[in-house]
Amino acid sequence: MGRTGTPRSNVGEFPATAFRGIPEDLVTSHGCQEVPVRGSDRPFVPSRLRRDRNPDGNHPAHPPTRMNSPIQHRPRIAALAVVLSAGALLHPLQAGSITSLGDFVDGYWSRALAVSADGQTVSGASFILDGSRRAFRWTPATGIVDLGALNGATDNVAAALSRDGSLAAGWSGTDSYRWSAAGGLQSIGHLFVGGTSTATAISGNGGTIVGFEDSTPFSWTPTGLVPLGVLAGESFGRPGAITRDGAWVGGASGLKLTRWSGTAPTAVAGFPADVGVAGYGISDDGTVIVGEVVHPGGNNAEAVRWVEGSGATLLGDIAGGDFNSVALSTTADGFTLVGYGSDTPSWTTATVWTSATGWQRLADVLAAQGVDLSYWASLDEATAISPDGSVIVGSGTVAATFNEEAFVARLTPLPIPAPTPFGGVARSLPGRVQAEDYDNGGQRVGYFDTTVGNAGGAYRADNVDIVANSDGTGGTAVTLSSREWLGYSVNVATSGSYVLRFRAARAASGNGTLNVLVGPSNNSLVALASNLPVPSTGSATKYTVVEVDVNLVAGPQILRVQCAAGDVNVNWLEVTQRGIRREVWTGVAGTAVSQIPTGLVPNLVAILPTAEAPQNWADNYGTRLRGYLRAPATGSYRFWIAADESSELWLSTSADPATKTRIANNTAFTGFRQWTKYASQKSATISLVAGQLYYLEVLQKEGTGTDNLSVGWARPGQANSAPSEIIPTAVLSPFIP
Repeated sequence: MGRTGTPRSNVGEFPATAFRGIPEDLVTSHGCQEVPVRGSDRPFVPSRLRRDRNPDGNHPAHPPTRMNSPIQHRPRIAALAVVLSAGALLHPLQAGSITSLGDFVDGYWSRALAVSADGQTVSGASFILDGSRRAFRWTPATGIVDLGALNGATDNVAAALSRDGSLAAGWSGTDSYRWSAAGGLQSIGHLFVGGTSTATAISGNGGTIVGFEDSTPFSWTPTGLVPLGVLAGESFGRPGAITRDGAWVGGASGLKLTRWSGTAPTAVAGFPADVGVAGYGISDDGTVIVGEVVHPGGNNAEAVRWVEGSGATLLGDIAGGDFNSVALSTTADGFTLVGYGSDTPSWTTATVWTSATGWQRLADVLAAQGVDLSYWASLDEATAISPDGSVIVGSGTVAATFNEEAFVARLTPLPIPAPTPFGGVARSLPGRVQAEDYDNGGQRVGYFDTTVGNAGGAYRADNVDIVANSDGTGGTAVTLSSREWLGYSVNVATSGSYVLRFRAARAASGNGTLNVLVGPSNNSLVALASNLPVPSTGSATKYTVVEVDVNLVAGPQILRVQCAAGDVNVNWLEVTQRGIRREVWTGVAGTAVSQIPTGLVPNLVAILPTAEAPQNWADNYGTRLRGYLRAPATGSYRFWIAADESSELWLSTSADPATKTRIANNTAFTGFRQWTKYASQKSATISLVAGQLYYLEVLQKEGTGTDNLSVGWARPGQANSAPSEIIPTAVLSPFIP
């Protein structure tokens, strides 16, 4: 009985029995396109495509006469028209479709192996009636085009494409090549005299090609060809996939899942010694590798997905399958996989996997989207998927001829389900939102996280890394790594201009960056702020505050916070107006600042547009102004304070109130904007850095009679005998306790 598709979470469950060698078969490229390996002299090639999956043996039910009936099939498109308004969608919806790529006039078995990011370019290979194999490149405009051969070679395969589809890599005879429209096929050379070279993958930018020559893995760049290392005790290596920038390579060394950085291999831990594991696809950042595990005894293969920091998960098989599955390719984020499963011991079916659905037959997915599949008897393998998951290529059996033909399928992106607010109520803006109070709904609905589990173990049981604060403030924070995001259901009170602010920390050197998106739903988000820098604070629990000006529309919204680069701890985010917070305690006698009862709840809280309070407001009260000052330029500043009765001006060296020091004061009354009555009203020269936030606090105690409070400054290059202006709205944002 086939497996139901329920994955096992621990590959350590394998019994410790003998493992048989994996048969000679095939290798892959960045998009995990599979390519049959010629010859049987390789000691090991992971079983992505067994050598017996050939035109004569893949589907015994196919009539052998199909090999004697060369037919050039006209490419067909079966499409479902979907009428939707894309608007400002991040991923506009498209109609689902499947297109046959046809074949050469004398070909009878075409196989798609690679796809460009936009799905407009496909490469692969076609078996020809004379027994040869031709490499092809396909676009909607050109159809299937022969890429030629080196030195009259009869075995030619275009195994991989660059992200934009302008470059291809593969092999021709005993040579590996790099192809471009301008240069055609160009051999990348050899490591050894007389060696047989097999290029399996090309980086998304086209700058690096990897593969193997006989038993030695290699990497090629325009500077030359170099061998890659193999694991200690192993004699061969098989790179299977490479990241977009070429920084990481996934594959196998011996029977071990392996990841290369530069030329150095590292065994991926967590697998028993008697298991064969191979990697065929890799995420853009190198943290996810997908492939297959061959179980002890060698009778079954099972798809596997390894995630750095979380380990490997066995992915099971399609419901009712024959206990075999292989993952051949993954999206850029590592969360959608394609490959094939087994309906019977000798018949495969193209499959798609997500954590939410498990393995599904690609034919079922397309049929559910209304795609006409009558041209096809079956879809047999899915060999590559585009970075965004919208395009899948592979091969299938044509109903009328039983010939095998390459296809390109376009999926209608499914709308992201609506999240629900944590705690049941949307957060009100302006206001503060705790980072850990992201929406309910799970992965890709309320959040997106690249690792399994809650690394910090605090607050919630989701796969979001929530850590307890150890900075004395209590509460928790969320650790975000590159590409991870949190979503919040919010309700904006009034349309207008606001300040969006984060309390964040970063332990590593250099800046981390945050992106913020907003929209009425997860399916219609637009950029609100991009690449907001979070500077290094030296510790994951040493926080700073960063802010950006934004415009918000009134009403219910989804606010998404995404880490664009680096690791960042986010404690909270808040939206407020520009200005400075004013707190007033009334009915307080005396004239000394020390008499202000700041430990009590104030009688009045308001936002002042500038650092100046109303004149002649009342008697017997105390005032505190609190906010952040964002320096408009780097240089030397001076500050002044004038008040009736007494006042103090405090400034921090950062956004942290704990670092504040008193920089000016007056102990007896001054007139309105009377800056020079006492020497202490003027600060020393203070150096500020452009764009950085500084905590600002003002205290004023009024007795009886007239009252006033003003804070002014002189910017770099301005005369410093008196302030040039009251500190203006544009550089102030209120402190929210």
